[in-house]
Amino acid sequence: MPQLLASRTIYPAAFMAAFLAVPHATQHEQALRAEQVCTGAAGFAGPCYSVRGRLRVYAEGPAIWVIGTKHYLKVEDVDQESGTCIAPENVRQFFTPSAGLPREAFGDFVVRARTAYRPGRLQRVCVASATHLVARNMPRTASSPPN
Repeated sequence: MPQLLASRTIYPAAFMAAFLAVPHATQHEQALRAEQVCTGAAGFAGPCYSVRGRLRVYAEGPAIWVIGTKHYLKVEDVDQESGTCIAPENVRQFFTPSAGLPREAFGDFVVRARTAYRPGRLQRVCVASATHLVARNMPRTASSPPN
């Protein structure tokens, strides 16, 4: 019996030593970078497409309102709650307030859907690129997109 106890105490220590010796990828290393969004194969509901919209950070995280519609696109980013993509830097800069004021940006976005379109629901997307961005400080009244 003492031999069994000895092996139990050695096993976890040996396992932890082996586990710590193997390099593990961080969340950023595993995430899909913006330049890979349109060429990546797995986990998407369709191809990349362009939208003209307004990017704003709501209580649920960043979202793009598609201008001329009632449709919102939930932007995935690894630094947000459950993102699997890394948004382009010119998009990520709007995720944090500037001089204490939240900001929003109007522009042209190339996105790829992670979830299928369902009327009245947020659709999760990864942003491949954003161009023609026009930024402004937004009023403090915006708290969440309609669901």
